[in-house]
Amino acid sequence: MENKLIKWDTMRTAVAECHSVDEITLIRNKAEAYRYALKQAKESPEVIRKAEEIKLRAERRAGELLKETPKAKGGQPYQSTGNKVQPVETSTLEEIGITKNQSSKWQKIASIPEEKFENFLSVQKELSTSGIIKEIRKEERKAAVEKQIKEIEEGEIKTPTGNFDVIVIDPPWDYSEKGGFNYKQHDIEGNRGGVDYSTMSMYEIQNIGLPTKKDCVVFLWTTHAFIRDAFTLLDNWDFQYKATLVWDKMKMGIGRTIRLQCEFCLIGTKGKPVISGSSERDIITESRRQHSRKPDAFYEMVDRMCYGRKLDYFSRENRNGWSSYGAESNKF
Repeated sequence: MENKLIKWDTMRTAVAECHSVDEITLIRNKAEAYRYALKQAKESPEVIRKAEEIKLRAERRAGELLKETPKAKGGQPYQSTGNKVQPVETSTLEEIGITKNQSSKWQKIASIPEEKFENFLSVQKELSTSGIIKEIRKEERKAAVEKQIKEIEEGEIKTPTGNFDVIVIDPPWDYSEKGGFNYKQHDIEGNRGGVDYSTMSMYEIQNIGLPTKKDCVVFLWTTHAFIRDAFTLLDNWDFQYKATLVWDKMKMGIGRTIRLQCEFCLIGTKGKPVISGSSERDIITESRRQHSRKPDAFYEMVDRMCYGRKLDYFSRENRNGWSSYGAESNKF
């Protein structure tokens, strides 16, 4: 055991003193090989943890070195030599044996303040690259939510003025009500992928005062988990249900009973709005992109079908001819 501790201390010192991506990658790979061999030999968790720690420290140091490497427009590091600027003789990621994905993750680990990194090493039961990346993303989502809540409370998010003929609304459903998350409390452990915006309870959503004209069309986005609630919202907002659009995202998602690939948009009307939808279909097939980003084909359909002032409520993207309301209307 004493010899093993000496070996880990030597490797840890080598990580701290290393100034070459090639060399630090070799140390990282050696630590990973040790980790694998120790697990196969059913060594104690304490010994395996030492190898995991060295591996993460090496990845963090590699990330620091990769971040420090200056890049020219073409991606080739350059150096100044007198009046000339010439390429640095350096190995490519491929030559070193690093993938772009690894480089990205290691630089992300390098961006963590040292105090938080050391805290992660001390409190986590099992150390891994994926584990620390998950913690980083958790912190990023938490910061994004706090920023949005602060902007809303300070009145930086301007409410739309006047009333509208057409309203598209994509409520920030609170999946904690369905056994998932509540991001107001930043509870981001669960079964559903994390979102980077604050959510609202069903009670809060149904008490939104939509700025509708007497004759109005609403397009209400929902998911499998909230499809019943969406019909309740239409009733609560005094809209009559007319039809459901199905968005085939063309990529399989998560799901407990079956894997989910579709999202839904309920169409409701108030009064007698003008709708020209006789040539439109009830299904949109367009590949999903970022979380909560709706298909462009949907907005093109609404523009063809409906007339008058249009509002995108809880928008994350500004569009020509539309008013937008939301904490992240410039997100995409």
